[in-house]
Amino acid sequence: MTPVTQIAALKSYPFKRLDKSVVAALRKHADIEVQGTIARRANTLIRLFECFCDITNTDISYTYLSSSSFIKIVEEFIGALSSGELVDLPRQNTYQLIRVLALTLESLKSDIPSLLVHKWSPDLPDRFSHRWEAKKRFLDTEACLYWSGWMATSRESKDIHLRIPLLWNSHGKDFACMVFDAYKRHFEKQARPLLTIPNTFISYLAEDPTKWPAETFLDPLRIEDFFKEFMRDHFFDCHKRGLNINSKLKEWGTFINNIHQAFIDTGLWAAPFSLSLPKPYIRPGVSGAKTHVKISEDGAQVQTKLITEVPLQYTDEQAIELLFNDVRKDVSIVHAWAEYFTRDLYQRSVRRLELAKDGVCQTGKNSERSLNEIGLNNLCATFESIDYCDLVDQKNTQVKLFGFEQKYTLAQLLGLPTVNTLYPFMLLLAYEHPEITPTFLTQFTLYDKAGRLVGFTKSGEGYQLMGYKRRRGKHLAQQKIQLTNKATNLVKQIIEITAPLRSYCRKIDDDNWRYLFLTCGRGFGKPRIAKVPSWSTSTISSQRSVRSAKDKFIDVLKEFDKPHAEEDAIRFMRRVSLSTLRASRAVEIYLETQSVDAMAKALGHKNYSTALLSNYLPEPILAFFQTRWIRIFQKAFICEAMKSSPHLLRAASFETMEDLHQFLSNHRLRDIPRHLSNPSNESSQVDSNDGHVLISIDAGILTALLSLEKAVELSPTPKQVNGLARYWSQVSQLISNEINKGADPLLQEHLDTARLHADPNRMMRMIHAAPS
Repeated sequence: MTPVTQIAALKSYPFKRLDKSVVAALRKHADIEVQGTIARRANTLIRLFECFCDITNTDISYTYLSSSSFIKIVEEFIGALSSGELVDLPRQNTYQLIRVLALTLESLKSDIPSLLVHKWSPDLPDRFSHRWEAKKRFLDTEACLYWSGWMATSRESKDIHLRIPLLWNSHGKDFACMVFDAYKRHFEKQARPLLTIPNTFISYLAEDPTKWPAETFLDPLRIEDFFKEFMRDHFFDCHKRGLNINSKLKEWGTFINNIHQAFIDTGLWAAPFSLSLPKPYIRPGVSGAKTHVKISEDGAQVQTKLITEVPLQYTDEQAIELLFNDVRKDVSIVHAWAEYFTRDLYQRSVRRLELAKDGVCQTGKNSERSLNEIGLNNLCATFESIDYCDLVDQKNTQVKLFGFEQKYTLAQLLGLPTVNTLYPFMLLLAYEHPEITPTFLTQFTLYDKAGRLVGFTKSGEGYQLMGYKRRRGKHLAQQKIQLTNKATNLVKQIIEITAPLRSYCRKIDDDNWRYLFLTCGRGFGKPRIAKVPSWSTSTISSQRSVRSAKDKFIDVLKEFDKPHAEEDAIRFMRRVSLSTLRASRAVEIYLETQSVDAMAKALGHKNYSTALLSNYLPEPILAFFQTRWIRIFQKAFICEAMKSSPHLLRAASFETMEDLHQFLSNHRLRDIPRHLSNPSNESSQVDSNDGHVLISIDAGILTALLSLEKAVELSPTPKQVNGLARYWSQVSQLISNEINKGADPLLQEHLDTARLHADPNRMMRMIHAAPS
């Protein structure tokens, strides 16, 4: 019997048994007395105490705290926590919760002198098992159902927590169970269910049970009235919060379709007389550039499709700097960070096997010995000699053999894949192959049910990953990815790192052994499929593994000359995900190739869509590409020679990259004047210059461009070359290529003269200067 199956579901439960003043007092004294990581367990503890009181039919008022009976309730609660039958948590977490309880009550005694307490001691968790054994025979079975967490599971094993407790309290048990069962059956059929609106719908309905009783959904008129009012209030709230209405319209359409499929088509609810619940009209062809838009911390509208936040109002010069500098730099930062952690985990895994050869297996009790006393080589030898099953299924084996170090610390030392530690591998695989999506990775299977290796196979050109990208449709869902050497090594390393966990799953006939990404939680837990983490400010601050990731991000940001205070690292981490990395890599590939077809291929799209680029870049950046960039890089060049001194670079003495950029933009590289390209002012769908751009070129300009190009190539710190320099370096390459492909002897002479006088040293300082 474990009423609470998921800690994450606790926040959906309101307090009914604990008086508001009791909750406030417990929170106040937990904040005062308990610091650091343990303090963040206080809220979980208080909600678990609410659960315990509910299933034992116990009400706690503020005055009851001073009664002699309260200490017995506390002892029963400690026994329930320690047994693992109230909530299934790792032993270390349970001890920490009980310690929080003891320290909080000791502090509360300063306000309530008559409060009886047990002071914290290491044996406290195990002293009251008998209290719980006597109490658990009289639990309220209906309350146990109420606290069961209400978790549904998608077809791809994604957990969905529904706020059913709110409906239970507002509309009763029967209606709440009916809604949950219908949604549960529906979600089981879906690979990626809609998560947000169902819980918003439940919360909205629970707020006014008098106006919208359960009978509402059996009346064809009333059910339509409810959804019209909910839709109106929902979109007013979305507008007030500054959310993107276009994306919310699509989300609402999916929500209404789900309501029809789960409740109306199955006969649980009445069909409206109009035969359809309200769905606003969605304008077709909404530009991708208008999606993923939010308000940044400084109040500007930014698009968040990339790791780099892109302000919607940008000049051409700002666009150049962003594309050629910030996007690439941000991708490089994530790559460098992920490289560090993948290398670190793999090396620890290899080190365990090497040290085990020189170690001695430990037997008997080591619970009072430190890691230094046991010896890391002996620790590794012990781990290799015993069955992982013993560490998972027998609670005290780890302490007896490995000493009193925390499980997380031990798992880290042994190179086991704890929570989030495989995420860097996912990022690097997505970096190497942007066609890899989050669901492709988390649901990636190495073996079929017969035990054949089908997901990672050798081909004539190397190794392939065989997985599924379901959004391409069932006929195109199967996806073969020809791996780079780097990606091949990453997959092999993951297989080595997860070997102990995979062996355990096979032994107990757990189907998880077939999946590539396995984790042992926070140390020696039952292996589960690793999830893609979502980094919020709270998780970065509270979770130990994420805090270490933040510290490394600070180091890497500093290395790449980016703002690197703690708040900068947190803001950057919140923007990092597999999706934003894929999008950023797609834009980077476009910059390298100037080919939308190459970009589409890199993303794993079957065909190129004209809207592809607009899905990743906002309109100002697109406008830049559609004018200067595309016309420079995707049209042929007609170069008109003009006589000028090859010593222009020395004479001009440009001080900054901005000075050079301004000179090249305003004085030499120009579009054809309209009065020359279209003297009769005739309207035409075809450029009058027949798809060409006239660029005024002379030996002096070529000398400047070639000097700049060579300086970028020879830069000792390429990560710090600014975007304008990268931009003009590529312009220089293309101009040189066009001249070399042509047969104009004067242009060739200018190019040879420019090469002779090119001086990259004069440009070196400018290309590294930060843009003003």
